[in-house]
Amino acid sequence: SKTWSDVAVDADLRHSGSRSDRYSDPLTWSAVDTSLAGFTVLDLAMSYQLQPGLELRARIDNVSDAGYQTVYGFNQQPRSLYVGLTWRPGF
Repeated sequence: SKTWSDVAVDADLRHSGSRSDRYSDPLTWSAVDTSLAGFTVLDLAMSYQLQPGLELRARIDNVSDAGYQTVYGFNQQPRSLYVGLTWRPGF
């Protein structure tokens, strides 16, 4: 992360190579070995101090909209945008 005056910027890069996983087959109740593909995910965030006690924040998760699973059968979040305002009264 980096801060300049009233602006802060943050980047988070996560990478995982391909790996083994195991799940339970619901029809046979047997364990099934499988492989999960590797993935790379980039998240970006920034904040801007509008005035003392008032901050504007924005975040984009999964910038490239990568499709990936960290556990077999459970897709992770697609690209998402969040915007918020933080107010600290009496600051």
